[in-house]
Amino acid sequence: MTIQRLILPLALLFSLPAQAVDPKTVFEVEDGNTVANALNCDWDQMNGTANVDTNTPAATACGVIGATRNAYGFLVGDSNEKVFRGGGSKDPIDIPSWRWAAASAPDKDTLTHGYAVSYTISGAKVLVFGGERFAVNGDANIGIWFFQKEVKPNSSGGFDGVHIDGDILAVSAFTNGGGHPELDVYKWDSTCTASHYATPAAVGACADTNLKLLFKGSAGGLCAGGPGCATVNGAPITPSWPYATKFGGGTTVPVNGFYEGGFDLTAIFPGTAPGCFSSFLLETRSSQEPSAVLKDFLAGSFPECHVAVSKNCACTSFKVDGPGYNYTAGGTVTNDGGGTIYNVEVVDNNITGKFTCGSMAAGVVKSWGNAPPASGGTCEGPAPTFFNLSNAVSNTATVTATSGPLLTSTAVPPGTDTKTCAFDGIAACIANPLLTVNKTCVTAIVDLGETVGIRVDYAGIVKNGGNVNLTDVTVTDTVPGNTAATQTFNIGTLVPNQEVCYTTNPLVAACPSLVPPVAGTPPIAGVASYLPNSITVPANGRASFKDTVKATGKNASLGTSVNSDPYDATCLVCPYGFCPTAP
Repeated sequence: MTIQRLILPLALLFSLPAQAVDPKTVFEVEDGNTVANALNCDWDQMNGTANVDTNTPAATACGVIGATRNAYGFLVGDSNEKVFRGGGSKDPIDIPSWRWAAASAPDKDTLTHGYAVSYTISGAKVLVFGGERFAVNGDANIGIWFFQKEVKPNSSGGFDGVHIDGDILAVSAFTNGGGHPELDVYKWDSTCTASHYATPAAVGACADTNLKLLFKGSAGGLCAGGPGCATVNGAPITPSWPYATKFGGGTTVPVNGFYEGGFDLTAIFPGTAPGCFSSFLLETRSSQEPSAVLKDFLAGSFPECHVAVSKNCACTSFKVDGPGYNYTAGGTVTNDGGGTIYNVEVVDNNITGKFTCGSMAAGVVKSWGNAPPASGGTCEGPAPTFFNLSNAVSNTATVTATSGPLLTSTAVPPGTDTKTCAFDGIAACIANPLLTVNKTCVTAIVDLGETVGIRVDYAGIVKNGGNVNLTDVTVTDTVPGNTAATQTFNIGTLVPNQEVCYTTNPLVAACPSLVPPVAGTPPIAGVASYLPNSITVPANGRASFKDTVKATGKNASLGTSVNSDPYDATCLVCPYGFCPTAP
């Protein structure tokens, strides 16, 4: 197999940082085929049998140890082919001036697929990419844009999106029938305002309007330890995904029909490389010049920015004075993408307000809500509590961010996490109502006019011994066989551990002390009375009266009824000032 490679100029090699990453050490972009034959990934593993646009690779994990995949994109040529049209459709011109039409490009310039992957390794961002052409009968030029904003063709024949300084364009030329690729890498730089610049441009200088040259490689030495690599297939290859060639039919890509390349963006970018990209576009061009006429293209998303949120929530208490429960929530936010993200915010669907996390560099973790502080700090926000009527709350946290510092920057795909808040086994969230009542009573001789009778004076305590408010509490003293003597006392609401004397008005916590009164005296304040119509006279015992007191109420949290145990009271007939404890 013959593999064509680009030679990096010696002067440029000496100017590059020592830590530059050779892309072939991360992904097999140097061998001109799609089969993995080392520890790295290759396109058969990454693309699998894909036949639709996707950002989900076939290989969930492959590649050199220490390399983190940030983004992936696979694009399929449209059966209703779109091609560039119009003089404004050139790389140095901003995207709103680009135009497309449904038409055909020359076969040698027609793209069948395009693909790209972003990696981070040892603090460096490495971009690798590839594609195939429909035919190889002639020279061709290929380019790939990595955009920080979402860029895509719209239904009006134009493109949505705009350039941001730092967008990246890589260009390769295939001369002598397509067998000798070159690699130039530019960044979009709005300080390049002239209409013409010296040719050839020096690395680090403006090459055209809005385009500054970052890297230039030619001849045959790329993939040799420097930050750039570009190859084509020197022999026919059969990729794992569907491919249809123009000449001869079948699924084999002819010689020079497959292209792959890559570069260490961190090494060649002046200053800090862009945080992360949102979309990419593979294009064919009339030449390698920056202002070349653009031909075929494939465009799609490249979600290099990622953000994830985790959450937990739990019931902390029930509402003692009505239905429902109090909850608290919190968790972490992680920038698990390929660059710094901005305007990071967490919204919990049950909490009013937002948790603001600011900007987060790649790999940073911050906490939000009631979670303990994380290594990257804490997001600021409202009290992390909420109220819900249910004891089985499904609670969702959503994190959003932008790929740039402006609020109008491209949105990062949001992350979500949904949990059913912990409830079972949390004692503070389980209502345990308890209602108790008792009674003491004494008897007195009363003058009924023509006869002498007996009056029963009584009082007692009703208590909320549980942990929830009890509403509509009543106490009923039932005298057997004497409906007229039966009395009901309306207590209202008792809070946990509250007790009152149910016969006093207004209600107080302690009952009057009861002793048999002097005959003919009225009941003392704070007690209730009745005149019994029957008396119990046991054999060899003291005469007495017996009745039952019982309390009822409602559990304010659940709305269910709560009843005390019945309390039977026996009132003895006793002489003034004295009464034994039993008949």
